[in-house]
Amino acid sequence: MFRRCLLACAALLLSACAINPITESWSDPKGSKPIQFSKTLVLANLATPADRRIAEEQWVASLPVIKGSASYDLLDDALLKDLPAAKAKVRDAGYSHALVMRLVGSKQEIVSTPSATFGRAGFWGGMRSGWAISTSDVETREVVAFELSLYSLTDDKLVWSGNGEITNPRKIADSVKKLADGTSQQWAAEGLVIGSAQ
Repeated sequence: MFRRCLLACAALLLSACAINPITESWSDPKGSKPIQFSKTLVLANLATPADRRIAEEQWVASLPVIKGSASYDLLDDALLKDLPAAKAKVRDAGYSHALVMRLVGSKQEIVSTPSATFGRAGFWGGMRSGWAISTSDVETREVVAFELSLYSLTDDKLVWSGNGEITNPRKIADSVKKLADGTSQQWAAEGLVIGSAQ
């Protein structure tokens, strides 16, 4: 019973101390706050069509405040190569904002965590000396960096930009959910949205 309580407390503490994956951000100091979203185009500039679609759908689901639509419904992969035609189609569809996500890079990190085990030879033996075994746990992890940009399409201006990092991404949808949660927190802290966007 005690072990279950301890595990539950540890899980609660870890979730409460979750680190925002948005490491840096900028917002237009002249922009009006909060942002009035009416219709937002979400574009994930990723390597494959499948990655793009999964990411865009997850952004739309995870950040409802933007009133978003996945761009792949409007702009197929071929049309993205014809910028004038794509721009005209977005304008004609009446979007007020665009949220763009793109991969900046990735790197491998090696993390070493030292640890030690201490022991004593009973009470009387511990009065004189003890023993210790030093060990080190080594972990390799992948860090993927993203850039997020929010544009106002009515005046073609960048209104917010943020850099984000995800450690050990397993699935695109899970990674985007973490970035969307971090974006929501950041926007609320900067006054770009009212309260939490969740």
